[in-house]
Amino acid sequence: MRMDSEALTAEILRRVNAAGLSGMILLDDPSIASIIRLETGLVVAAVLRALDAPAAEDVHPPAECRHSARLAAKHGVPLEAVTKAYRIGHRVMQDAVIERGGSDPTGTSLARLQRLFVVLDVLIDVICAEYELELRVLAEKSSDSARLRSVQRVLRDATPTASLPFYSLPRRHTAVVATGPIREPLGKLVNARPGARMAVDADDDLCWSWFADLGPEEVTEALRRSGSFGAAGVGGPASGAEGFRLAHQQAALARQVAAVSQHTVAGYWEAGVTAIGLASRAESRVLVLEQLGDLHLDTPRNRELRRTLEAYAESGHRVRSTATALGVSERTVSNRLATANRVLPATTKPLSLELALALRLRATLGDTLWER
Repeated sequence: MRMDSEALTAEILRRVNAAGLSGMILLDDPSIASIIRLETGLVVAAVLRALDAPAAEDVHPPAECRHSARLAAKHGVPLEAVTKAYRIGHRVMQDAVIERGGSDPTGTSLARLQRLFVVLDVLIDVICAEYELELRVLAEKSSDSARLRSVQRVLRDATPTASLPFYSLPRRHTAVVATGPIREPLGKLVNARPGARMAVDADDDLCWSWFADLGPEEVTEALRRSGSFGAAGVGGPASGAEGFRLAHQQAALARQVAAVSQHTVAGYWEAGVTAIGLASRAESRVLVLEQLGDLHLDTPRNRELRRTLEAYAESGHRVRSTATALGVSERTVSNRLATANRVLPATTKPLSLELALALRLRATLGDTLWER
């Protein structure tokens, strides 16, 4: 039986979000939500494989369900909310099995439904055990846990009067969300001035940080000079408790762009539009194909034409400025623009915002644009 794991994952997350489970804040933060989406998809795929395994075969819980349980415990999500989320997933998959099975004369659908109950019981047992284990670990690191919980309260608090005992919120903030080796130079940068800078580990490989004494460009430049790998997003500047939250949201979105582009560090001011497109690759694909047509294909000539169109848009549609930016003659720019206009679909308006956005998405997301 073949079922669409991507569609099942999307439906499970939609229902979990709609259920409004107590403390289920993980889906609210872009940096955490991206982890949850990925790991939910991997768990769903593992469950689908288990449904087709022989009934006597042992169920092997995927590592992702263990990690999601630890992540929930670390962020203060009640265990009851976590198990309810898994039961929602069970109902979604149960409905899919029934719908696909129809009037199955062989009883295969019934066997899969029975197997699904067994799989869920095993997953719930593992989740509870991992959750309790993480609570014990957190108890041993009470100071780190307390800092993370304090930051979470500010991120959830919609009032401008929120405060932190170890960082001044009334100031102007630059935020960074980072994964991978680049967390090390980020940590050194934070530790250089502890009073005006702070960081918390939101997951094993995810760091949130804020700077009250450096602007976004300064932080971005410092991280880029480190030469480290990974993905870091920079947001801000923004002031007060509301700015603390806004800069963090911007940094989380920018990190997603850095993770799929060839840039280790991305600032929201340069990646915000792409982040919007990245949030829905399906719509982005439609826009790119609609606006670029055959010009979206990855050939040396098309790359040259797309870069010329981008530079033309960035220069305010001035041929001379475009030629200067690209280091070519004005005649070359004019010839490339004429060629591009012949390749673009007839419905594409050469000076439109839609074309500029399609070019940005194609350049930044590259081949990942076609990933589902």
